[in-house]
Amino acid sequence: MRIIDVHGAHVLDFERFHLDQGELTESRELGYSVLDCIKDIKEFLYKDPKNITTIMPPPSPIFNSMVGGGRYDFDVFPFHYENTQLLQIMTFLSKLGLEDRVFPYFGFTTDSSKDYNNYLQQLSEKTKCGFKFHALAMKKAISELKGSPALEIASKKGLPLLVHTGGDGFSDSRQLVNLAESYPDVNFCAAHLGYLRREFLEALPRLPNLFTDTCILSALLTEIKEGKEKHIDTQSIPPEVRDKPIDEIFRWLVGAYGIENKILFGTDQRWTIHVNSDREHEISLAEKLDYPEDKKDRWLYQNARRFFKLD
Repeated sequence: MRIIDVHGAHVLDFERFHLDQGELTESRELGYSVLDCIKDIKEFLYKDPKNITTIMPPPSPIFNSMVGGGRYDFDVFPFHYENTQLLQIMTFLSKLGLEDRVFPYFGFTTDSSKDYNNYLQQLSEKTKCGFKFHALAMKKAISELKGSPALEIASKKGLPLLVHTGGDGFSDSRQLVNLAESYPDVNFCAAHLGYLRREFLEALPRLPNLFTDTCILSALLTEIKEGKEKHIDTQSIPPEVRDKPIDEIFRWLVGAYGIENKILFGTDQRWTIHVNSDREHEISLAEKLDYPEDKKDRWLYQNARRFFKLD
């Protein structure tokens, strides 16, 4: 089964801490160093010659500073250290002949200075890439991306943008609808099914450059079935549907909103540990899900080729 993981590995570069209700606590659970990342990439890509994955920095540039020995230098640009790591990983993967099957998203913020614009421009010229934005972690609303250097560069070069979405005001996926309309040359992906906001889901079919990923799908489907609202807005799913098996919930969701050509597969490695999952569990769920094979291939592979403009 061929897979493109559009929301793949976060290079966290620390091993002894994890987030618990927004607080850093000692643990060995979340550690995902550069070596961990490379090992995981190799294992995933060697499973199928058509597999493609992505790498990205942590949600905020201060994470590595808090737990990684103070590596973050506030005299350089936000995500400078993390983005440099991604470039180093890409250089190493090129020696293995895998660089064409790994897609880096560079981290950024909404700084509009000329120097920061030049920095992002230089990054985009070093390798094929996209950009990743986590509104909640950066405490900046998705709507604030409009006019930012990263979006202007992405628009000129046709680069994709992966955006975290959630239930908070910063990360409301409905803000992406306006951005997608304003930047038709940028393909946007709203992570985590856009928190299942009804207005967002209804906009997906009509906007060719707007997509969503099924990151932490195992947790999302469980929450729908149990009527929880931790990661998603379950109110967009009728009560009678929530009582059905997860296969039927998934088929209803995709069919009711007409988004079979707009969903992408993602694993969010290794943040999925907070929902008792990992990449292998998410892949196993996709393999076993009772969903037509031709549509499953669109979800796991074909739609992502359109998102990355590989066709």
